[in-house]
Amino acid sequence: MILAHWDDQTELLYISSTGPTASDQLAKALCGDDTTRIRDQAVFRCFHDFNQLVIRNLGMTHRQGGGTRYSMLMGIDVSDGIDSLMKAERIQNNIFGCGYEDGEPRTFGCSIKGKFWSQSRIHDLTDWTAWCHRLGALLDNDTIPESAAFASAMRPRLIAVRPDAHPLVIHWPMSLLLSFEERIEISFGESSYPFAECDLALSNNARSGALKFDVRAHDKKAEFEIGFTATDATYRQTSGPPCRIKTHRHDRTMAESFADDAPQIDFGDGSFLIYSHLYVPPKELDLTPIMDSAIVPWDWTGTNPRIESQGPERRTDSVQYRVIQELKKSDYDIIFDDDGTGEFADVIAIKVRETSVDVLMCHCKYAGTDAGKARLDDLYEVAGQALKSVQFCHKPKRFLRNMMNREKRRLERGESTRFDRGTLGVLRRLHASWNQYRFEYKVWIVQPAISKAAATQPILQLLGFVGKALIDHRRIPLTVVTRS
Repeated sequence: MILAHWDDQTELLYISSTGPTASDQLAKALCGDDTTRIRDQAVFRCFHDFNQLVIRNLGMTHRQGGGTRYSMLMGIDVSDGIDSLMKAERIQNNIFGCGYEDGEPRTFGCSIKGKFWSQSRIHDLTDWTAWCHRLGALLDNDTIPESAAFASAMRPRLIAVRPDAHPLVIHWPMSLLLSFEERIEISFGESSYPFAECDLALSNNARSGALKFDVRAHDKKAEFEIGFTATDATYRQTSGPPCRIKTHRHDRTMAESFADDAPQIDFGDGSFLIYSHLYVPPKELDLTPIMDSAIVPWDWTGTNPRIESQGPERRTDSVQYRVIQELKKSDYDIIFDDDGTGEFADVIAIKVRETSVDVLMCHCKYAGTDAGKARLDDLYEVAGQALKSVQFCHKPKRFLRNMMNREKRRLERGESTRFDRGTLGVLRRLHASWNQYRFEYKVWIVQPAISKAAATQPILQLLGFVGKALIDHRRIPLTVVTRS
């Protein structure tokens, strides 16, 4: 018997099968009648298309003495469990994890008995049946190894010292990003700001020293430092006005909030940190070939590569001004100077089409030296900006509202408009009808200090990691603009 159930309360989709030929029945229900029997272990093929998979729960069975023992592993114990499974010392029984599939964040779970569940949202029966058929196709594909769940699984490690790698970007805890932002408020002393106007940013990208980051809003800033003990991580405010966060559940210090729900830090080697758990890729990948066709050289005559922002005065020798002039050669409806605290990008360009909206986010970086050679240090910050900018791409309404609010605040300060093409009225009309379009994004990294011909392997590896992450996480292509 096949059971399928959507729980509205928990937003979980369940498919389960029972009986002596459960695997056969499940395969037929998902794929049709023309299927062969799927072995019990083949249920784990369903993780084949996941990227950056984090296994939250791993259930295993193994022989001990004369009986069978079941173990449920979580946290850093998952890493040891994966190793024992790969050595065939144990048998996987059930898995639940999260990661990215088809350019979207996903959660997924399955058990050897033929039960599958997900927290992914569905809108109607069409979504549900499409999910079933996609799952069934994976289960019936004999070319997929039964160890597919571990091909991209991140290995968690408990650390007592900071990782020996360059931090690229820090993300707000996912619980905050998924909450109603209008109900979240962050205060700096006596000044309070809505969550949408606040930013979380690394203080530097150094490979050594304390991990520090800032919570920012306009001209306010509070600095925090991450410390490590033998079993945990601590978050301490080191400077700035007392920083607090208020949600519909809590009103507490920002340090207390981070201790309860930690931000995530991504590193240049593909690992990421949550609390004192460092999640490491299963193997090191050579990502340099990814950038072969993605690097585009420009002629930078007339531009000072040491000057990044055009500013309100529209400096004609800045990198940002040069990018805007290039974009004006295309038919974009909006070209927006988003430079400043809380930015999504230095420049945003938008083209409204019949059924879709093209959005280009350009991240500019000045050259850190006058020397005519590429420097890896010039890239870490802008690489992190590119990764962070796509976190709200699944929320076009929020994306457009942020642009409108930033224009309003700039005009209130008596400064010039952020629009180099288009008007606030055009943006408001798009905001009012955003749900009528499909939004498609692209990302540019603009770095005139880098020469395409002289780019080193570490530079290409870093850019390749950013390019792969953008595709895996959001299906967003990356272009890197350099000098010849």
